[in-house]
Amino acid sequence: MKSYGKCLFVLIYSFAIIISVVNHETIADSIESKGALEQQLPQNSKKLPQWTEPLTGITFIQIPKGCFYMGSDSGSVNEKPRHRVCIDSFWMAAHEVTNRQFQIFKSCPDSNLFTSKSYNTRSYNTMLLTLNDQPALHVSWNDAMAFIKCLNNQGNGVFRLPTEAEWEYAARAGTTSEWFWGDNAEDACQYANVFDEIGKERGTFPWQNYPCFDRSPVTSPVGSYLPNAFGLYDMLGNVWEWCADSYQKDAYAHHSVNNPICNTGDTLRVFRGGSWNNAPAIGRCASRSRNTPDFSSLYLGFRIVRED
Repeated sequence: MKSYGKCLFVLIYSFAIIISVVNHETIADSIESKGALEQQLPQNSKKLPQWTEPLTGITFIQIPKGCFYMGSDSGSVNEKPRHRVCIDSFWMAAHEVTNRQFQIFKSCPDSNLFTSKSYNTRSYNTMLLTLNDQPALHVSWNDAMAFIKCLNNQGNGVFRLPTEAEWEYAARAGTTSEWFWGDNAEDACQYANVFDEIGKERGTFPWQNYPCFDRSPVTSPVGSYLPNAFGLYDMLGNVWEWCADSYQKDAYAHHSVNNPICNTGDTLRVFRGGSWNNAPAIGRCASRSRNTPDFSSLYLGFRIVRED
């Protein structure tokens, strides 16, 4: 009986992997068709004010002001020291900018977004990365700033990238754990598109995976997983997200208490949140990464903030 149970488990496990990998586009289309962008906010975030930008349809949530402890004393050296930071209220996009939203400004006269790139041929191991509601990727910091410039020219508000402190405050949503859902890596697949058991089985990357199944071997349509307590989706996983800050390894040692931003350091720019291919140690709330403003990859996108 024990042998039969083990064989049955292996068969079901293998079948699940085959279906998830081969039918990724079908899965993603199904999620998209069910209105992933229209999911209800969690109960404790329904009272937060919302506003939708009329041209792009990007929904923003007003994040309340507050203080939190930024960074981690047990993480990488650039996450130290853990320090208290206070953030004024701001409006954060509920989702990462999508392919559909990003391409609205294809003909924007102030933008060079599409002069040297082909966004309609992006794929990874034959799996499409260009569905309308998948996050825009291969977006450099310069590209993100060009998108924001075009959006600002529409006259519907003033938009920008979040500061690194705003980003972590919004991602944590009042929590102090490794991930906004807690300290258990096996719970990740309810809340984030991460490097999971499917990725491990395929042998795509050599590092540690999350011990769960998230149903999506590459990027998923935004809003496909549970949001955090502020009602923000995909704050961890899916794609890394650019921040406004320039990068300094010891930036936290120089942070002001109120609304800190690093804009005097290296020419490198910060991105946060991890992506669909990162190990658990990388996709934490406190984890930081960086690259040059012209760098782009299939793991990197952005979300935006609206100023009051």
